[in-house]
Amino acid sequence: MKHSVLVITYNSAETIEKTLDSLINQTVLPSEILVCDDSSTDNTSNKVCKYVAQYPDLIKLHVNAVNLGIGGNIISGVQKLQFRVVSIIAGDDWVSEDAIEVLNQTIEEQCINLDVDLFACVPGIIKVLPCGTQIKGEQKQNNETFITKLLDKKISFLKMGISRDLVLQSTYPAEIGPWADFSWDMSIAIKVQKVIIIDKALYFYNEGIGVSSKSSYSTLATSLYKSINNAHLNYSKYLTLDERNLLEIELLIAKLQVRNYKYCDIGILLRYLQYFGLKKTIRQIVRIIKAAIAGWIRFE
Repeated sequence: MKHSVLVITYNSAETIEKTLDSLINQTVLPSEILVCDDSSTDNTSNKVCKYVAQYPDLIKLHVNAVNLGIGGNIISGVQKLQFRVVSIIAGDDWVSEDAIEVLNQTIEEQCINLDVDLFACVPGIIKVLPCGTQIKGEQKQNNETFITKLLDKKISFLKMGISRDLVLQSTYPAEIGPWADFSWDMSIAIKVQKVIIIDKALYFYNEGIGVSSKSSYSTLATSLYKSINNAHLNYSKYLTLDERNLLEIELLIAKLQVRNYKYCDIGILLRYLQYFGLKKTIRQIVRIIKAAIAGWIRFE
């Protein structure tokens, strides 16, 4: 199977070698590795050039003439990939040594038609804390819809082993900021035809390294509110009633975190109670109270 890997980088000089080492030491090598550097101001591209020189048939480097932002870098990079199965990896993260092999094998076992199907694999993730502690989060298959899992934060949606066409049909609202991924995930989720949950962690996420870790509470809270609101405005019509209830709860919590009390419909909780029961509703009430307190104390 032909499998393309896109590595997105911006000022990743301290971590890019670990990322690339994890890819060139795969049990099954990808068919191509394209590093798209978003006009880094550090030594990232020079470090990547050493790998290009050593593996000229496998690794390519593209440096954007201007900074496109995360979303622009991803879409621009995916457009340059040759093959229909793609994996997107940040230049400060890395993958397990069998990641490509597991993804390829899983897609083959599911009899995916690469020319037609809009598919997405959803492997597990290992969060690596700044102290070095690793927190394993494997994905579990159950009867809930993919969108329900996303909204209920039961899975982490990595773009590994995903249809190239599906990514190109999605919308990345870069203007939203650090939390644009939420709306991007929803734009993919409403189009995906086949979701393959992989009950194994393949991706190591370096917590505390990216843009979000350097942003203030107010910036993150505002970005999250904008992202959820964008998803609510654009994708609610594609959701089931249960999924809309979940999305509305997330929007209510996001509003409270930015002190936006206007049109905060507490009736949402009554609808949630009707469909999800008392136990889950109490959990959401606790989240709402915490969000209101956080917004009151921390939002500037």
